Amino acid sequence: MKQVEIPSRRQLTETYAALSWSDQPLSCGQIVLWSQWARLDARLAELLVAALAGGFKEINPFELWQLNKANPQPQVLLVLLEFSAFKARTRFPAEDRRAFNNWRKLISADIPTAAPQSFFILGGRPRPERDIKIAASSSAPFSRWGFFGNENLLPAKGKKNQATVLQKSVRLRILKILVMKRRPFSVGEYIAACAGRVHRRTAERDLRQFSSLRRRGYTQSRKYFPRSR
Repeated sequence: MKQVEIPSRRQLTETYAALSWSDQPLSCGQIVLWSQWARLDARLAELLVAALAGGFKEINPFELWQLNKANPQPQVLLVLLEFSAFKARTRFPAEDRRAFNNWRKLISADIPTAAPQSFFILGGRPRPERDIKIAASSSAPFSRWGFFGNENLLPAKGKKNQATVLQKSVRLRILKILVMKRRPFSVGEYIAACAGRVHRRTAERDLRQFSSLRRRGYTQSRKYFPRSR
């Protein structure tokens, strides 16, 4: 894997300003470069996710596909586009959602998954325990393109739990751990155990389908109890 060039503080400051305040459309060259920098900075990744969703109509998908495909790690941008797609589903009207999905499919064409690796390049000494935990709880946008990552790159503002980014196999593993504790819990506690990376409707469906649980109560006060063996 080619090492990501580390941006200077000035470069990061200018990039944040361009993504947060500028009304100029992003160039394809900027997008490809900044997507690589995003592996070093989760906040930059969040800003780029929002900018790609909000400004996709002004970005030439064929030019972006060409530039990104020539990059040593083209899958990085595709991970960010996966998160942008979640944002599009919750914010865009149906016509714009279809347009965004077609735009994204063109940029993703003919790009294979990356060799297994962490999405974010973490500094300091290796920490196997941390790395194993991240790999075991990777969310779908990362896993689809070969990466390990459990960060939520959707904006923190506004309505909580707007999208489910945690894979079902990971959610099931978390649910089994809650059941093993042999204590009643609410849907909110299940969502919290998933670090907020599951939509409430998805969480409620998971709990309904899990055969080792029984329910008591209604709506917000409902509790889930492990069935007696």
